[in-house]
Amino acid sequence: MTLLYIAFGWIVGLYIAAAAPVTQSLWVSVVVIGAAVAIFFRRETTLRLAGLVVLVGGLALWRSTAAQMAITPSHVAHYNDAGYADVIGMVSAAPDVSDNAIRLRVSVERYRRYEVQELVTGDVLVYADRQGDFRYGDWVRISGSLDTPTVFDTFSWRDYLARQGIYTVIFRAKVEVLDRDRGNPITAALLSIRDQAREVIYKVLPSPSSDFMAGILLGDDSGFAPEVSESFRKTGTSHLLAISGANMVVVIGLLHAIFSRLIKKPRAVVVVSITGIVLYTIFVGASASVVRAAIMSSLGLIAQRVGRRSDALTSLAATFMLLTIINPNSAFDLGLIFSTAATLGLLLYLPPLQKWTEALLHRLFHAETAQKIASVLADVILIGLAAQIIVLPLMIFFFQEFSLVSFPVNILVAPVQAPIMILGIVMMFLGMIWLPLGQIVAWLVQLPLIYMLSVIRSAAATSGTLIFNLSPSILVGYYAFALGIPYVASMPPGQRQVWWKTLRSTFSFSLLTIVGLGVATLLWIVVLSRPDGKLHVNFLDVGEGIAVRKGFVRTWA
Repeated sequence: MTLLYIAFGWIVGLYIAAAAPVTQSLWVSVVVIGAAVAIFFRRETTLRLAGLVVLVGGLALWRSTAAQMAITPSHVAHYNDAGYADVIGMVSAAPDVSDNAIRLRVSVERYRRYEVQELVTGDVLVYADRQGDFRYGDWVRISGSLDTPTVFDTFSWRDYLARQGIYTVIFRAKVEVLDRDRGNPITAALLSIRDQAREVIYKVLPSPSSDFMAGILLGDDSGFAPEVSESFRKTGTSHLLAISGANMVVVIGLLHAIFSRLIKKPRAVVVVSITGIVLYTIFVGASASVVRAAIMSSLGLIAQRVGRRSDALTSLAATFMLLTIINPNSAFDLGLIFSTAATLGLLLYLPPLQKWTEALLHRLFHAETAQKIASVLADVILIGLAAQIIVLPLMIFFFQEFSLVSFPVNILVAPVQAPIMILGIVMMFLGMIWLPLGQIVAWLVQLPLIYMLSVIRSAAATSGTLIFNLSPSILVGYYAFALGIPYVASMPPGQRQVWWKTLRSTFSFSLLTIVGLGVATLLWIVVLSRPDGKLHVNFLDVGEGIAVRKGFVRTWA
């Protein structure tokens, strides 16, 4: 449990650093105060732990500020918005192909404008010609205008790219390939295999089944038509288009099943399985959410091998903390946030939901029958409900909308997710060996694919969405309650009774009455101060011309 509190302090520190400017004196003060409390009260368990949490929070403030990029003349972003120039560097990631352009991430080494030439570092995002032939490891010369990413009214593209280490964008770039195969040979080989796998998928499956399969197996969403992506968004099933922990579970199951039969030594099975997990992580792009799932899966395999019980909640906290220590900006990666939140929901709420369901069914059926039905319901319904308890408020907060059909659609498609992934992986690898073998499996996987896509499209055609504007304070209050319930439930009965007695004595009836009256007063103030829906225009005689006042904005004529 100590690691959970420490991870909590680290996460809070990261988000505080993102919300407010952090000076050196601030984080040093927090670290010193936390260390002092932990040392002076080392005999008091609660105070010592509180000091450690504050100490780690201060270290998170320091790590977040230290990770901020200093734009110096040796960085390519120093030359943003200076006009047309040439840069030379290597394509450092797989090209991202869209309808009208190819997006390249290029690690730049040289900058030239007119007669000025500099050795520089840093990555740039390049929009190249859609017809170009580019791949990872290409040594390229790029001609174009180096621009600073735009900040829109409701979205900062600059901050979004900065969290990925990109501070420069080149639109309508002219790209010339100077050399090939400059990248890491292992990464290049895996990406080459990925291209072959994508080719197999598109040969044996028709669209949009092939687009969906490429998304869930390879993390490639470039082939999706806009209307298909919109259907997934409207139904709250966009998470199916991305690589997630569910994919990793299937991959690990297949790897362990294969290698445990081919290799007799258990230690060697673990080593080979973890190696396979690492290669698959690189194979699908190594996003933060996939890396999280890979680390947790590897920790589980190691714990099983050494004969120790793996605490999934502790592993989740340690993994998230490790990823954000390496790259604090990954704390703002939505894929990692939603993946972590969904896993947290499963860990906290799936066991009690299944237990309560089993107890309810036990009133109608025998114990064994009730247990089997509850197990089926857990795989079909309860797993989605447990995840949504933690994920749903985040989705509303970030996207400000909620799909009315999200939960029933996810229940309907849940039973076919695992068969689609298992058959898809088998189809992909058999097709790479011999295409007709992959085609045979494709005929089998096409049935659940058609079912899933039909459910999603039909629901999208009739779905409605509710628009929400969830404030940060409400979000924090919700999670304090949602995470507090499992915490209280995990207490020993005696301790829980003492805690409840203390809470009742603290929040007496009179105090609750005063708080209730205060909240009611504030609500009425808010209600009475709301606009009446009518336009009010005041004309003021100012001597020369007319002043028109609308709300708090004044326009002088």
